[in-house]
Amino acid sequence: MSGNEKLLLFIYLGIFFVIATSIACSQAHGNTYPMYTNPPDEHARYLVPQFIYTYNRIPSGYDEAVRIPMYGNSYAVFNVFPYIIMALFMKVAGLFGVGEAGLLIAARMASVCMGTVMAYFVYKIAGKIFNRPEVKWLFSFAVMFWPQHLFLHTYVNTDSMAMMSSAIIIYVMLLIYEKGFSFKRSLLLAIGLTCCLLSYYNAYAFVLYAVILCIAYFYKKNDKGVSGLSDAKGSNSKAGHYYDYKDALKWAGIIIGLVLIGTGWWYIHNAVLYDGDLFGFRINDTLKHTYGAPEIVNYVSIKDSGKTIFQMLFDGDCLYWYRISFIALFGSMSIYARNYIYLAYMSFICLGLILYLIFIPWKNLKMTFRKVVFHICNIIAIVTPVCLSFYYSYTMDYQPQGRYLMPMLLPLMYYVVKGYEKAMVKIVKNEKFVRLFTCVIIAGLMAMMLFMVYHCAFPYYMEYGLVM
Repeated sequence: MSGNEKLLLFIYLGIFFVIATSIACSQAHGNTYPMYTNPPDEHARYLVPQFIYTYNRIPSGYDEAVRIPMYGNSYAVFNVFPYIIMALFMKVAGLFGVGEAGLLIAARMASVCMGTVMAYFVYKIAGKIFNRPEVKWLFSFAVMFWPQHLFLHTYVNTDSMAMMSSAIIIYVMLLIYEKGFSFKRSLLLAIGLTCCLLSYYNAYAFVLYAVILCIAYFYKKNDKGVSGLSDAKGSNSKAGHYYDYKDALKWAGIIIGLVLIGTGWWYIHNAVLYDGDLFGFRINDTLKHTYGAPEIVNYVSIKDSGKTIFQMLFDGDCLYWYRISFIALFGSMSIYARNYIYLAYMSFICLGLILYLIFIPWKNLKMTFRKVVFHICNIIAIVTPVCLSFYYSYTMDYQPQGRYLMPMLLPLMYYVVKGYEKAMVKIVKNEKFVRLFTCVIIAGLMAMMLFMVYHCAFPYYMEYGLVM
């Protein structure tokens, strides 16, 4: 890495850290009527790291201190590993004698740091999948400064670790396909999988993503040629193939063993406390019906009301809320941007996808087996969080929120940015103009994000302050 590249990386990471920190230090806590400028569910989630900080142990769903008022259930029955990290940040802050507001900001800074780590891995991913340096930066900025995604890394939640883990998993798989398996890469993959399994369920598609790619890796050519995943590598040779079962079992055993060490404690914890309820869904429902208010207990889902899922999606404003909140709604989905900004972001996505499809050489399309598997995994990673969110809203709790779709951001942006790259290579011949045009897109995305954060959201943050 050259000196200029290191400087650009430092600036990129620094910009993300500073903007995310400014949001983390400004948002309200609790239900700040009437604008509800507090992050979604943070007042309920913060009970868990607060409990760990105070009592130096992991709470159970039965602990009244972590029970959500009125709802009766608790986030303590779900993955608490991100909250443990937040409690550690709070412990460090506590050494300096900070008050309640300082402890909350310390917990939020854990999410900021996870986002910064993700930003680094997104940069590394971009270097593997894009040949042009300016397009690499377009991908990195588009992912990390996507407004709703940036927002996820500024408050107490488990989404931040889930997003970080997805970037780690994708990067390691690209590295493995380029250089092969090693213990160091297997360890990093195990860390990514562990963080994914111990964060948020809507990112679990990336566990399947890694499993499929690992299985496919050991399907090899007899001449020992290895096809990479990036456009710059690969071979369409029709030589005979074989499956390397020996190496597959060896590395699978190492990775599975490491993941079990990293995650086993939590699933044993849940199995013992909640009669085998590994994921906490059953006990969460039990707590809700035991301690919840009547309006919560008697809530009727859309499915139970007799409507179909298509009626949920198309008869009302469900898709509208998914669409704009995927771009950004700050506070508790209460702070909006301008309509033309939402239109610009949607146009950026749609145009990129259209360009990608237009410039696929359909008549002479040739892809290696590994490239086909790579695209299948990307599609799975895009579709899965959408399906899970639709299912949850239909059968359990109607919440058409774009933050639940966020795990699809990385693979989605691959196709969007790849579309712009293909178009520029095919249409524009002047290298200087290509670089200038790419920089204009980056500047436009950053300008819209800054407008949304500091013009649309911050006035409300400043008005209500950090209410404890």
